[in-house]
Amino acid sequence: MLLKNDEDLQLSLHHETEILQRPHLQSILTEASQKYAVSIVAGPGFGKTTAVSAFLSDQAPYTFWVSLTQLDNLDTRIWEHLCNTLRFQGVGISEDMEIPDSDYAFDHFVRILSKELDEKNRYYLVLDDFHNITNQTAINFFEKLILAQIPMLCIIVISRKEPAFHTMSLLSKNLLYRIDDESFRMTLEETSDYFEKQGILLLDQAKSELYQYTGGWIFATQLVCLSLEKNRLYQENPYAAVKLDIFGLLESEVFQALSDELKSLMIRLSLLESTPIELARVLAGEHPKLVDQALNIGSLVTLDKFTNALRIHPIFLDFLKNQQSSLSKADKDRILFHAAKWYEEKGYRIDAITYYEKIGRYDKMVGILLTFNKAYPAQTIDYLLGIIERMPKKLLAKYPILRFLHIKFRMNNFRMEGVHKDLLELQQELETLPRTKERTTALGEIYLHIAFERLISSNQTSTYDFVDAFKKVSEYIPGKSKLIHRPYVSVASYVCSVSSHQKGQIDRYIAAVSQIAPITARFLPGTFEGYVSLAKAEFSYFRKDMKEAERCVRQAMREAHDATNTCIEINALFLLTRISVSSGKYTDAVHSLKQQRQLAQASNTKQDYAICDITSGWFYTQLGYTGLVSDWIKDEEQSSEVLTPITFAADKLVRARCLLHENKIYELLSLLGGQSEGFAFENYLFGRIEMKVLRAIALSQIKEYEESAQMLQEAYVLARPNEIIMPFVENGKYIRTLISHVSPYTDIPAEWLKNIQTKSTTYAKRVSSLSADFSASQNLHGHLPALSQRETDVLLSLCQGLTRDEMADALGLSANTVKGVINNIYNKLGVNNSMDAVRIAAKRNLL
Repeated sequence: MLLKNDEDLQLSLHHETEILQRPHLQSILTEASQKYAVSIVAGPGFGKTTAVSAFLSDQAPYTFWVSLTQLDNLDTRIWEHLCNTLRFQGVGISEDMEIPDSDYAFDHFVRILSKELDEKNRYYLVLDDFHNITNQTAINFFEKLILAQIPMLCIIVISRKEPAFHTMSLLSKNLLYRIDDESFRMTLEETSDYFEKQGILLLDQAKSELYQYTGGWIFATQLVCLSLEKNRLYQENPYAAVKLDIFGLLESEVFQALSDELKSLMIRLSLLESTPIELARVLAGEHPKLVDQALNIGSLVTLDKFTNALRIHPIFLDFLKNQQSSLSKADKDRILFHAAKWYEEKGYRIDAITYYEKIGRYDKMVGILLTFNKAYPAQTIDYLLGIIERMPKKLLAKYPILRFLHIKFRMNNFRMEGVHKDLLELQQELETLPRTKERTTALGEIYLHIAFERLISSNQTSTYDFVDAFKKVSEYIPGKSKLIHRPYVSVASYVCSVSSHQKGQIDRYIAAVSQIAPITARFLPGTFEGYVSLAKAEFSYFRKDMKEAERCVRQAMREAHDATNTCIEINALFLLTRISVSSGKYTDAVHSLKQQRQLAQASNTKQDYAICDITSGWFYTQLGYTGLVSDWIKDEEQSSEVLTPITFAADKLVRARCLLHENKIYELLSLLGGQSEGFAFENYLFGRIEMKVLRAIALSQIKEYEESAQMLQEAYVLARPNEIIMPFVENGKYIRTLISHVSPYTDIPAEWLKNIQTKSTTYAKRVSSLSADFSASQNLHGHLPALSQRETDVLLSLCQGLTRDEMADALGLSANTVKGVINNIYNKLGVNNSMDAVRIAAKRNLL
């Protein structure tokens, strides 16, 4: 018995299709869906989801519906959510694929998705409740998916607020159709027709008063109708018969009409963020048919046929949450436990952990936490660290594994303070316990993390005792480590992890690391293969011994390839690209970029794709094409979401060079002077030299010559003991100008300055030649990079004949900004003047 009686059944909300059979709205959606994207923005109660669902009712096989929650702000969770939705509809997205937050990874994803979609059909990706998403990486991903313009795919975004896209840019490119709440409001005529269909006859004045009261809001219209149906005195004073309190209407007109069993189920479901129907039946216990009857409530509870999940109207959900006090703690815990268990079985790790935490089932969380055995972005690991840190102290004291996971996650995010002390305490604690096979293995994992902590710390201490630590591990772990995955050892910044500029220190580091590979062959097979050769190649490169550098880098690639260590191979190709540019070998450089991308596609890990973006970004920046650099590299906040903390350095180098080439000197100085998270440039000798050189150049650009000379002097002091010169030479034309300005203010030997100036001149000439080759290849193949919204606005102004001052005034920009944007446009279009830019814009239909 779900409703008290048949009469009350009639008083339940009318089914939504009676309201939403609105031809003009369907016509709008039909027109809108011809675009690559549709943005639907309106508050709750306007029937956005219902309207789109009705519109796509006969397109179920071709619709991917993703109902988003706050949890989807975690990269890991939203990617699992999207991929599971695609796979549910038969799209072959590999479970090993990670969120494509780099350009290379994204291109690979688009190719796979395009291949999976039948070009004869029209597909719809619906992103419902997009207002819940604040994660910039996720927002950028979906915007890029729109910009990818997959011919057979339309992306429909449903949100209570404006999505954080570059909406004007998407509209100007004719990619987006925007629908707001005005399109969803019922007209006075529709309101009148609806009342008549429900058998409610009103005078025109009464209809007008009620319409003004509801404002065309569908949900309010439905509730008003219910109130009038129940209160048969409405003919005398219909407006007074309507209750102003929405929750009061829900209580009297809906909730009281439900049976106690159904009331209880609805309140229980309100404990969850979302409820797949399979999970709802589990929570219904011995009365699974309650779920089917819940759908008879009407538009307040619907079945999302695309995700096969129950959808409770947001306003009704808020009402139900107010009723949760009727549940006992035991009831709440039981519901959340079943939900957590269900999500764990389905592979939704973040959801499972979240619900287990709410009920304090830490025993269930441990196994899931152990599956996070690779390097992850700081955001995900911070979430997991927060969960462990909220656990009771008594529990942490009782279960060493939880403290170990906390240490492991801190190491992932390079929160190294206290790590060594905590690891030693754990080791000593386990040593005092009776030895079992499990405890022996656990000790081995602790010793392994101690070894890595020593390896990381050697950067600052110049003490290489990690070799003995790795030897200790071999006594405890019989096979492969279960808690450290190969990508844990990433070298995307610098291979020579040395901060001291003392002569011979780099050689001592390489000698120590060379002993690791044979020791770790059993428990970390292949992890360090190619590492030593790559370290030697890097050192040779920075000393400008290109012949030895190329020999060693190719040796590293062979060793890494034989051990299937893609991470080392991809990093080696970054260095090989730099060697090729230095040697003026355009074809070799392009080949290295292509080979690197192929390896990333094969490995399909986000870090490998990110390194590809960094490599190509460095290449484009050196050639002067900063507009081709991936957006996430230019945005420091996005970089922290894309990269694991150990790789926070190489992207900063590219970002700094972009700012230099774009003449954004004060932004560059701010970047170079800021504090960085994780294992940043300050921890590497090569990085410190590169950043000091760039800072010297930037200070020289604003005519702070004495301070610039001091910075150059500091870079020289760091570089001279080990004969490092490439951080100076790679800056080509900038270093020539710098030396000419600051030489009177520095004590650096003139002979050394002259040598650097000569080599920098040669480097600059080779880069200029490579830039010309690249420009020719771009024009030959007709590929032009996409313009940003600001660049589009400025290009349009150019086409309209505006002067730079007029553009600055019209667009609210400074004259210098306009100048910089125009240079970016010229670089992207491969032209040298405004006349050619206008011609290319017209020819390529860019506006």
